[in-house]
Amino acid sequence: SQNYVQLNALEAYIYGQGDFILPNQQWSFHPGLRMGRYMMEGGVAFNLIEPRMRIQYNASENANYQLDYSRMTQTVHSLNSSGTALTPDIWVPATQRLAPTLSDQVSFMYNREMPQHRLSFQTGIYYKELQNLINFNGTSGFATIRGNWDDAIAANGFGRAYGFELAADKSFDKLSFEANYTFSRSLRQFDEINQGRFFPQNFDRPHSMTISAVGKLNKKTSVSLLWTYQTGQPITLGVQQYQAPNNHDFYGTTVYKSRFDIVVDQNYYTDHSNINHIEEALLVDDINNFRMPDYHRLDLALNHRKTWKNGWKRTFGVSVYNAYNRQNAYFIYVERGDTDLRFNKLTLFPILPTLSYGIEF
Repeated sequence: SQNYVQLNALEAYIYGQGDFILPNQQWSFHPGLRMGRYMMEGGVAFNLIEPRMRIQYNASENANYQLDYSRMTQTVHSLNSSGTALTPDIWVPATQRLAPTLSDQVSFMYNREMPQHRLSFQTGIYYKELQNLINFNGTSGFATIRGNWDDAIAANGFGRAYGFELAADKSFDKLSFEANYTFSRSLRQFDEINQGRFFPQNFDRPHSMTISAVGKLNKKTSVSLLWTYQTGQPITLGVQQYQAPNNHDFYGTTVYKSRFDIVVDQNYYTDHSNINHIEEALLVDDINNFRMPDYHRLDLALNHRKTWKNGWKRTFGVSVYNAYNRQNAYFIYVERGDTDLRFNKLTLFPILPTLSYGIEF
């Protein structure tokens, strides 16, 4: 039997952009327009119109402002499971029911350099809206072997993303620092999911920070550190238990032991050799109803470089990944205890020292 879906489509685009700079060189304008048509078999087609504009103002040689607007469309959808950390995304095409994704984004940025202080500074804010998003609807499941596979997907979703970023770097004679902080939110809304309420998208991580430093001990030896922090990503976990018939068949004296207790209900006998069973299952009330623990770690490194007389360069390095052995969660799962549910985490990367030796010629 057929275990795949084939859809033939054709895309065609044209694009144009203009660059206009005023005589004083301070103001510049960069309008653009991308137009396309997405045509599927059966005569279904979508017109794709993507205007964009960039306005830049150079206040001085070392300071500038930039305002951007762009509309984008995408004819291939990313279908993810909203919280299943180990399940990869599935890419599915736009169809008559699943219209191409549409996004509008506005951003504003400011950059400033102060050479006399060896300091630079950047900041920016953005706001983005998305339409025609898709997701697993959590009820019908998903199977591409069915002819109407797109009916099993929550469609016409709405998304909203916004945030701001601060970044700075400072240099001294033998020491340099870089720091970056980002606040960002990414939310989704579907009529079929979470009773129509907004919920955090898989990559919604409100706070993210990175601090790095590089110091020169001498002309040949340097040390560096990198500390990073991120809010834990959303995850979907079941928090309620209920009894449900399982799909296991038991014949004769065959014994099956489930992860959860199995209760035999005599009313489910179909004959003397086949018994249906009831087992405890976990109920998911909302998508992305929990967050994983916050992620952070510190990396350290020492490098020694030397140039030999023949011109070859030798580098010896010692590094420590996750120097304070933070037990960051890679995956969260639920286990049923005697009287309650327990949340457990799986970690993959503890403290990892590394030696390296390289020759460049």
